[in-house]
Amino acid sequence: MTSSSDKALPAEAFATIKTLCAKAWQRGLLSGFNGNVSLREGEDMIITRSGAAKGSLETADLSRVRLADGRLLAGGKASSEGELHRAIYTLQPEAKAIVHTHPPKLLALFACLPVARRLDIPIFEAEDLRRSLGFIPDFAPGSRELAEAAGLASRDSKAIWLERHGLAVWAGTPLAALALSEELEHLAGVQLAMLAVR
Repeated sequence: MTSSSDKALPAEAFATIKTLCAKAWQRGLLSGFNGNVSLREGEDMIITRSGAAKGSLETADLSRVRLADGRLLAGGKASSEGELHRAIYTLQPEAKAIVHTHPPKLLALFACLPVARRLDIPIFEAEDLRRSLGFIPDFAPGSRELAEAAGLASRDSKAIWLERHGLAVWAGTPLAALALSEELEHLAGVQLAMLAVR
């Protein structure tokens, strides 16, 4: 429940998140109600709410949450992965935006290959992007274990693969987080194509 003293949801943050979600949805990184996006806003985060359709986001689809204790300050129930976002913001002070997607090509590729072979292809960009990617075990979505593991991984990795689940990417800007997500999904498509012709 919110009170009159609760902070509002800034219009600029809504516009940024709406644009980001629409682009991720158009590119197939998000579908239906899955995934979530957040922005750091001072001592708080603005995050998509649980059950929001990312391809057609509305103002009521955002929540404002205090980073220190997870208290809901405004909006409806935050995403079930809110704790994952809080953990990354807490342990990675450079993170200003987080994009969590369920990219189909990465999901397909990583379901078929061991970690050592994932994105291991003779493409210049692949080597650099692989170094930016951390892997964590298949903890249950929304669990404390998943949030803690993602937070720890964010100290060394800008992109975190959540085994059997999806991708979480943090960056200093929202567009940079989305761009890294897109690049990793593109390379997964390249590797899938290479595997198909072998």
